[in-house]
Amino acid sequence: MEEMRSLLDSLMGKDRNETDARKKHSFKDDNVCKYYLIDFCPHDLFHNTKSDIGRCKNIHSEVLKEQLANHEDYKYYRAKYEQKFMRTLENIIDLADHKIERTKEKLRYMSENSKNHVDKKEKIESISNHIEDLQKREEEAREKGDLVKADSFSSQVTTLQAEIKRLNEEPEKVAEPNLMVCEVCGAMKSPGDPITKLENHASGKQHIGFETIRSALTKLKDTVKEREQIIEKYRKEKYAHDEKSSRTERSHRDREHRRRSSSHRRSSKRHRSHDRNSRTHQSNRSKRSRKHSSSYRSRSSSWSRSRERHKERSSIEACLELQISWKGLNKDDSIKGAAEALKKKDAGKNVFETLHNLFLEEKESNKRKHEDLSEHIDKMKAYFDEKINSLKDNTHENLEELKYYLDQLNRNNKDKATDNNTFLDELEIVKNDVNKLKKEKEENINLIKTSMRTYFDKIKGMLSVMNANIESVREELATYKENNQIDNKKKNIEILQLINEENEALNKKMEESLNSLSSDICEATEQIINFKEHMENQVKDIKNETDMNKREMDEKTNELTTNQKKLLNDFYPSEMG
Repeated sequence: MEEMRSLLDSLMGKDRNETDARKKHSFKDDNVCKYYLIDFCPHDLFHNTKSDIGRCKNIHSEVLKEQLANHEDYKYYRAKYEQKFMRTLENIIDLADHKIERTKEKLRYMSENSKNHVDKKEKIESISNHIEDLQKREEEAREKGDLVKADSFSSQVTTLQAEIKRLNEEPEKVAEPNLMVCEVCGAMKSPGDPITKLENHASGKQHIGFETIRSALTKLKDTVKEREQIIEKYRKEKYAHDEKSSRTERSHRDREHRRRSSSHRRSSKRHRSHDRNSRTHQSNRSKRSRKHSSSYRSRSSSWSRSRERHKERSSIEACLELQISWKGLNKDDSIKGAAEALKKKDAGKNVFETLHNLFLEEKESNKRKHEDLSEHIDKMKAYFDEKINSLKDNTHENLEELKYYLDQLNRNNKDKATDNNTFLDELEIVKNDVNKLKKEKEENINLIKTSMRTYFDKIKGMLSVMNANIESVREELATYKENNQIDNKKKNIEILQLINEENEALNKKMEESLNSLSSDICEATEQIINFKEHMENQVKDIKNETDMNKREMDEKTNELTTNQKKLLNDFYPSEMG
């Protein structure tokens, strides 16, 4: 059922059962998988495997794939999505390569342990042979009645048996012979495996998934320059098209402005002619009234007319100053000439008409500026909307990549935690073993010291007994000489010979005991030297393991920092367009 549902989703879309109003999707939507549109989705490759990265939450649709293929800007969108696709594939391959390196280091460490295992076997064999030799010598000593020597041999045997037991109880990680890592997917395999097993590995889901990702990544890396050229060409063409459309809109607005200004000028001319007729009528009335006025009234009227002329002149000059300031002219150079020209040419015109015209022109220019500004603002809005949408797409994609990468980081951290815990457990075991060895060493040294003391005490006792026997024999001889005069020299010679034989036997026994003591001391020194060498080798191994783990931790921290920087660079792109 799940396979049928996924097949229907890929062919008809996940919204195949919804209404037509809600079914209208575009390949540009955020909830559409861009990887599936151009080639394949990596989430579908590792389902139910050790490298599973979860299900894809976006839409996989063949209809949207056809929509992208039929779009007029297909090359641009394909190049854009391929850039993102290449980044995600690089992240997946980086994690896989890191896993491969870690497994290789583990195999190296396990192979070194296997060499140590061979050395340990040889050491156990040599110790067991030495134990057999000591047991034989112990039996011989017991048969001869030399209990001290037999006890020393038995104590040596017990210490060596404890050493064999300790070596057998040491934890080991031994690698299988000829074990190697697959360079594609990171799984472990052996060249000695049967052909069917190797074929099953090569046809497995995980191996095929990493193989397809690696081949797709090599193809994408080969076409990076072509994609960059396509994206740059599209941006230039779009910019040129926007400029052309803005120029056409500007020319259309200018034509509209000229048309409005011409109609406004015609209407202002009509108003001016009407005002001129009204002014002539008023002037005729004032002339008729002035004929009937008195001299005082004529003087006052002349004074008022001069005052009006002065006002008119000053208002004209003010209007000219305002016009010059609006048009950006030099006031000192042009105000006098313009005033004289106005006085000569248009002395009878109304000042408010010129002001009205100036205000209208300024209003039209401000309107044009406002339209240009609004057009520019609309362009900027469209540009920034496009940039915001692209940034949204990039942020959505980067967030997905971040989530995927964080999941992988959490998994790696869990693996690291387990590895560190196992390493700490092994360290504690080694420390306990070292402490046990130290205690056993001290006990063995104390046993050897006590046995040597007892042996020397026994030798001293034997020597004192021998001296006492010699003195007693001498005393007997002296008494015999005093009491009985021996005439036969032969008897004296025989007695002396017996005494010499006894002395020689005692000397031989002393030499044998001293030789056995020296051999025991040499064996004890050899055991102590071997024990020291063994301890030094173990300390070196522990130091090497700690150094290797420190290097691993440093490499992992460096890799984490580089990946975080890469993610931050992807999340905050430096270009704005």
